[in-house]
Amino acid sequence: MEKMKCDIIQDLIPSYVDGLCSDATRECVEEHMKSCEECRRMTTLCREKGIADEQTDQRELDGLKKIRRLIQYKGYACCGLVIFNLGFMGISILGNGKGSMLPFPIRVVMLITCICLVLLSGMGFKGKKNSGWPELMAGAGSVLAALYILWLNVYLTEEIQKGAQYVWGRELYRMGPFLTWQIGLGHLALLMCFFFHLSSIIRKDKNCNWLLCLDVVCCYVMSGCHSRLNNMSVPEVFMSDVIRGTAIVAAIGLLGIGASVLIGIICRKKILTMP
Repeated sequence: MEKMKCDIIQDLIPSYVDGLCSDATRECVEEHMKSCEECRRMTTLCREKGIADEQTDQRELDGLKKIRRLIQYKGYACCGLVIFNLGFMGISILGNGKGSMLPFPIRVVMLITCICLVLLSGMGFKGKKNSGWPELMAGAGSVLAALYILWLNVYLTEEIQKGAQYVWGRELYRMGPFLTWQIGLGHLALLMCFFFHLSSIIRKDKNCNWLLCLDVVCCYVMSGCHSRLNNMSVPEVFMSDVIRGTAIVAAIGLLGIGASVLIGIICRKKILTMP
């Protein structure tokens, strides 16, 4: 009979230690432990195990927080390098520096590097929310700005081929500084779109990495126009250079955007399947 009572009390000990039992059960357990050494020992072990489990859970939680901070710092570092690259490019455009006139193969390598950094910054990031209308409108603005600069370059080149002396009431030789400032302002607008998308990722947990890739590609399209225009020797070949260069940049950009979307889908699926 005493053994049966101990078995019953020992079944109640976990609820007693966790404070989940009723007052009547708690009093019964405490009354029994006054005369039962074995049940007192089991209660002590149960309490120690609970403390150990809490400490283990806390260590695991601290470890997860540390990993999350490392992921965030990695993302900030990658995006910081991209911003530095794009900022240097914009300063080179406005200052007619050599940074915007690098050989095309080097520019392609820099573009691929920037896109890889953007992709790396998105790995491990949750991105639970889809891009909203403000983010999509900013992305559309990036594309329109790049298309405007492309059209402006092509239009001025056609005017040069026609032998025009004036364009929009300006002497043709004065259009160089005007075009440079147009490209510079467009580049600044694209940087603002990049910061806006980055802010949506950090502050609103939105899946906008593919829009960061789009901003980078548009920046390189603009910068490519500036580089080709400054290095143009024969207007007749300018059009073919623009088409070839823009097509290569766009193809690389589409691959980067596709990879970014795929990474976002995989990351969200892993989060949803976590226990």
